[in-house]
Amino acid sequence: MTVSDANDAVAPGVAAADAILPCPHFEGVEKRIEIDFHEGSSQRDLRSLPREVLDDAMTASECLIVSHERAEAFDAYVLSESSLFVFPTKFVLKTCGTTKLLNAIPLVLEHAAAIGMKPRRCKYTRSTFLFPDEQPMGGNFDEETKVLESYFGGLGPDGGNSFVLGSKLRGVQWHVYLADDNGAGNAAQKPRQQPRSHRSLSLGARGEGRRVSADDVSEDSNDSAATGDDAADALSLEGSTDRRLFEPTVSLEVCMTHLDVTHAKHFFRTESFVSSRATTEESGIAALFPDMTIDDYVFEPCGYSMNGVDRAINGKEFATIHITPEDGFSYCSVEHSNLSLSRADPEAYVRGVAARFKPGKFSLAVSTDAPPATAAEMRRVPTLPGYRRVQASHQEIDASGGAVSFYTFVRLPEENFTMAIDDVVATAKAAVAAAQIATLEENFELSPAASDDDEKPSSYDTDEDAPDRKKLRLDARCDSPHAGCVSALSAGTVAGLEMNLSLPSVNDLGAMATATTTTAHAHHSAMKASPSDARGIATLRASLPTPRPLACAQKHEDALVVKALVESHAKSLPGGGARSIDNCVLDVIESGLAQRAQERLERFLVVDLGVVTRRWHYWRATLPRVQPHYAVKCNMDTRVLATLAALGSSFDCASPTEVDAVISLGVSPDRIIYANPCKLPRHLAAVAGSGVSLTTFDSVGELEKISALAPEMKVLLRLRADDPDARCVLGNKYGAEPAEVKVLLEAAKRLGVNVNGVSFHVGSGATNPLAFREALEFARVAFDAAKELGLPPMEVLDIGGGFSGSIKADDASNDDDVTLAAVAGEVNKSLERLFPEAEGVRVISEPGRYFAEACVTLACMIFSRRIRSTEDGSLAPGEDSHQYFVSDGLYGMMNSIMYDHATVNSRLLPVATNAAALAAGNVDAVIPANVYAGDDAVVGNSRAKTYPSTVFGPTCDGLDKIHEQTAMPELTVGDWLVFPHMGAYTVSAGSNFNGFSCADVKKFYVCSPSDADPEPVVR
Repeated sequence: MTVSDANDAVAPGVAAADAILPCPHFEGVEKRIEIDFHEGSSQRDLRSLPREVLDDAMTASECLIVSHERAEAFDAYVLSESSLFVFPTKFVLKTCGTTKLLNAIPLVLEHAAAIGMKPRRCKYTRSTFLFPDEQPMGGNFDEETKVLESYFGGLGPDGGNSFVLGSKLRGVQWHVYLADDNGAGNAAQKPRQQPRSHRSLSLGARGEGRRVSADDVSEDSNDSAATGDDAADALSLEGSTDRRLFEPTVSLEVCMTHLDVTHAKHFFRTESFVSSRATTEESGIAALFPDMTIDDYVFEPCGYSMNGVDRAINGKEFATIHITPEDGFSYCSVEHSNLSLSRADPEAYVRGVAARFKPGKFSLAVSTDAPPATAAEMRRVPTLPGYRRVQASHQEIDASGGAVSFYTFVRLPEENFTMAIDDVVATAKAAVAAAQIATLEENFELSPAASDDDEKPSSYDTDEDAPDRKKLRLDARCDSPHAGCVSALSAGTVAGLEMNLSLPSVNDLGAMATATTTTAHAHHSAMKASPSDARGIATLRASLPTPRPLACAQKHEDALVVKALVESHAKSLPGGGARSIDNCVLDVIESGLAQRAQERLERFLVVDLGVVTRRWHYWRATLPRVQPHYAVKCNMDTRVLATLAALGSSFDCASPTEVDAVISLGVSPDRIIYANPCKLPRHLAAVAGSGVSLTTFDSVGELEKISALAPEMKVLLRLRADDPDARCVLGNKYGAEPAEVKVLLEAAKRLGVNVNGVSFHVGSGATNPLAFREALEFARVAFDAAKELGLPPMEVLDIGGGFSGSIKADDASNDDDVTLAAVAGEVNKSLERLFPEAEGVRVISEPGRYFAEACVTLACMIFSRRIRSTEDGSLAPGEDSHQYFVSDGLYGMMNSIMYDHATVNSRLLPVATNAAALAAGNVDAVIPANVYAGDDAVVGNSRAKTYPSTVFGPTCDGLDKIHEQTAMPELTVGDWLVFPHMGAYTVSAGSNFNGFSCADVKKFYVCSPSDADPEPVVR
């Protein structure tokens, strides 16, 4: 929770002047969990988990991922509140503020189990909270332990262990929970089989340390990481159970309070602020970790986070720093983890940290897996000039001898003390020099010495305006593309490349195209595919502020609505415009391309539930008397239904299947109208049996059916009311003519059927507001006729559907639909004139596309193409020279072109085309973002030519065409088309023709805060 959040937290209806607010503050102290897993039997590991799984886990913790740095051995994520590190068999999550870290555990365990990975060890640590009352469970460690035991207590025969180190009376304490199966879980699992020459032994801390091949062990019997006996044992494990040799590691964590006020000024975005990189350099943080790639950010208005990623090949060390600089509750944590025993020097480390931050108080936690005989140096109490040690605690925490040492220090204000920072840095560099040389020698043949060009620039460009504190890291670097030839990259090759698309966009395409990447730098970034592939994605990403976590961004909604959104695993977006949606699409493409080719998606949907919530509120404000009954047939998506149900919507169902879907969400049957005027007898009986009590009719035969099968149901007389210009005219099928009204009412009276009101439908996608006026006048006639016949007073007026799929008229829907405001103006005036509120008539409606159309975006990959030319005689007269084949068409979601008379638009995401252009150094061939099919010229690149193009769907029918005679730049296999406003009568009307079904299309749920995008960030 940021300071601004605290200021916003005034109870509804309480004036700010009358509210008594606590002093704004932020809990900097982190909670940290580290879960180790046994390797699974499949070829997948934790790093293969899709991005949406990690997003869900972070949502459960009430934080979100805002940046990603990929190393060869692990992935590092900066969060809105601290950091996440994912190794093949290790998951490390560290969160600050009032986040609910423990809520992520079940999701992580569930998805790990799905790929055959079982937990073998869990370690949870934290310092004493500054504001414990604001924490989950009141910051009670006993309660936290109970939760942890419920997940991990069964790992060992005696359950887990918990410890509290430090003095309760003299400063902070260090809380530790540990559960470990001590290798017991290995017996049930066999290792993944590899060729003998490539089998490896894990020589790292609890499964994430350094790995060496069996050949390496045999070649050097004096290897410090594997002695002769160990090596012999290791080689004997071939083909046996999954036992491992581990080189113990060390983690060093410093937690500081009462930061030096002058030094803390580095971490405020004042007028003197230059960039995140400059802050990292000027504050001395860069010198603390000179051999790491640093992913850093200074937040708005203050605060700092960074992840440090080990540059060494197979390096598993990482660092993370998080700073709350405000005086009065200042806090900073500096962690360096996965160090080998030979590299760890707690005293030198803590001296370097203290020299930079000059804290008034701090603690040091030294954790190691090493047994006492080999880790004596780790237990040596550090000394610091200018500080007094308050206490020292030591605790062995597992059967193997692993231990935690915890020290607290306080600054001595009476001493005029200055540390020589340069000396400390020099000492630290000297301490790791031997290890660096050894690493270079070991990998000399694979990794030639890097040139000076490989170093990061000493400063960044000026940062853009930042989002709220503890949010998005917008200042990001990108690697340079390697040289390549576009002609050497065939369409199929480009499509099949495994890309790392995690890096953010850049604006300097020229620099991207002309810069070089060395082999060593490629090792450091550890990308599985060429850097140019990532640059292709980067050309299309918009630089937008990060969204706030979902629950925080939607705090204006009722708790039931927020619950529905969270249960949908909706990802929070910065906006609802094309840039935000396209960024989301690129995220999905990135996640897919990191997986095996057969697991990648060729199409998917992005469903924005934020659109649904905003349209609900707009409707209620614009048509306050009209209660929506969402037309389920338009789009039966479960999460759309659940969101509308939480908002308070009722529902229009036309079949028992639709009724069951709504009732399964907990919706009461009295919130459903069975609005099918002509019902199958068994359907009528089934719906009546489910408790639904309101339906429609427009014929005597239907009245007789209702009288016989559902005599208790109330009915509405369906009137014919047409807008001749509607997309789908319904009056040719349903609705009583004026001459039939009295006849039908008399029949109902004779049969004893309770006519409760009148309904009409002007046609789906109506465009004429006057059609509603005429229909309401017809309804008034019917009401009066019922009164003349002595029928009970009618209570319900159903004005049907036909409402626009957009709020804005300009470029917001797929056709020329008018806005809801125009219709609402006419409806409100006619209701007041014909059905005044004092009459007590309940007015309902059946909107479908209004809620569903704009909330869905379809992304389709180009999986094949054909280019013909008049020069070689391959182009027939009248045909388009460029033909593309995409993964959906007229028999899938695009059926709306035929049956709903929709006009689909598409935006281009030329991922593969731009990757190839950059690899070739051809900036002129790069196609910018926000280019639509049909644009005669490519805005943003006047040199890019367009060609008459046809886009086919995937089936074998020649009529399966989406675009024809449409101007498009030349695209290639692996590019994507994005179709907005695809939520109305698309999936619900698709077929299985040719074996291509759209019923199983993958959906990704998001939640945007507004229809528009925030302003792009200019660098």
